[in-house]
Amino acid sequence: MADPRPAGSCVRPNTTSISNAINAAGIDIREYSSIAIVVPNSLGGCTGGVATGGSIKDPTGAYKYVGLAFTWSMNNHYIRHEILHTMGLGHAKSISCTNGMSLGANCTIAAYGNQWDTMGDARGMMISAPLRETMGWTTPIVHKGGSETYTIHAATQSGGNATAVKVPLTITGRTDLSVTSQLNLYIEYRPPIGFDSGMNDSRWPNWANGAMINVTGTWRSLNLSTNKYMSCSQSSPCLVDTTPTTTGTRSHYDAGLPVGSKWTEPLSGVSINVLSRTETTLVISVESPP
Repeated sequence: MADPRPAGSCVRPNTTSISNAINAAGIDIREYSSIAIVVPNSLGGCTGGVATGGSIKDPTGAYKYVGLAFTWSMNNHYIRHEILHTMGLGHAKSISCTNGMSLGANCTIAAYGNQWDTMGDARGMMISAPLRETMGWTTPIVHKGGSETYTIHAATQSGGNATAVKVPLTITGRTDLSVTSQLNLYIEYRPPIGFDSGMNDSRWPNWANGAMINVTGTWRSLNLSTNKYMSCSQSSPCLVDTTPTTTGTRSHYDAGLPVGSKWTEPLSGVSINVLSRTETTLVISVESPP
């Protein structure tokens, strides 16, 4: 686009300029549902990006609504992040709860908290299992109760096999919280292969050596002075910390569950045991209360 570099900060071109540039380049917008646009920094500067949408003129003069992923940087992470927003994905969050609990009635959610997911903070790795299911990239094995052993494949090297186990949680007898939509755990394996090569880092050794667990669903507290609402939708899941006694801004660095470890989800009593791994597979057992 021939527009001059604008004043201000985080300025993006209007849809008329975009339409003109697309048609001048001979691109038929009817063949696309989303487009990425890298915009030079405004004179006032800008970082990151934003996802929106707009009506773009096609070669016939008609208009088509498409997703518009704007970034003010050539950083691939921002481009991927904003494109996936136009496809319906939210942010990859993390959850931290009080009293040394992984999940509970009083939790805080960080909007970009899963730093190991393109839809979280700026590390730009593979999206987590709930988001891959949303995109149709994986079909998780669904745990249906009892005690079962599962083999899951690496998120970035599935070979057509399942890359996650989905565990619906049954929560009863709680007087401190109310579940407002079904809670599920997603268990996956994220070794340092391909897009996840950044998992090979001594600061977060558990990811390469065990399981990542996310939770989806919504619930609210009942006993606090204000009813706190926790939301971890499938399109915006929350990374669970299986070692919640570690605190601070890096508390999720050791959130993974390594081989030889067992974690019991505190609301439902479901237990997850990581039994063994290879470079591309992880063996886990899941046990539901009787």
